[in-house]
Amino acid sequence: MIRRARDRTIDLMWWIWARVVAAGAMTTPAGAGARGAEAAVGPSMAAKAVAADLAATPHGEHAPTRTNADPPPPPPGPTVMLYDEDLLSALDKKQPNFLRCFRIAQKDDLMLVSAHVALHVEVSPTGAVDVAAADGGPPKLDACIEGVAKRMTFDPPQQRVGASLNLFFQ
Repeated sequence: MIRRARDRTIDLMWWIWARVVAAGAMTTPAGAGARGAEAAVGPSMAAKAVAADLAATPHGEHAPTRTNADPPPPPPGPTVMLYDEDLLSALDKKQPNFLRCFRIAQKDDLMLVSAHVALHVEVSPTGAVDVAAADGGPPKLDACIEGVAKRMTFDPPQQRVGASLNLFFQ
């Protein structure tokens, strides 16, 4: 118990010493009170850069810059979504192909036991998938899932629609 307290005290002393040395390196000009190699060379480039930044910034208070964390407003017009039934029907039709992709990926990676892949599809007004992006699995699995997703078909929506799906493989 005493050894732990002593070790903490020594660690604290090293921390304080490092802070004092760092502060001195930033404010001490070359040759003034410096010893050894630092007297000949002067403070490091990093210390000079930090000292220049401190000298250049105004010391008055200012309000921090803020960003808006709210999502962007939706585009004008009616919100168009895919029906859950259409989405599930399309997934059911392609489920054997998705599973085949997972089995192929398992042959390449023997340690692959399960995977969680996020799939994002964009459906055109004709019902065909224009864009498919998979992320979360091995690259070969993601590429195969994207290929299967691009062959999915939906009932034609009124306008371009995006859908995000989570696929779990085990």
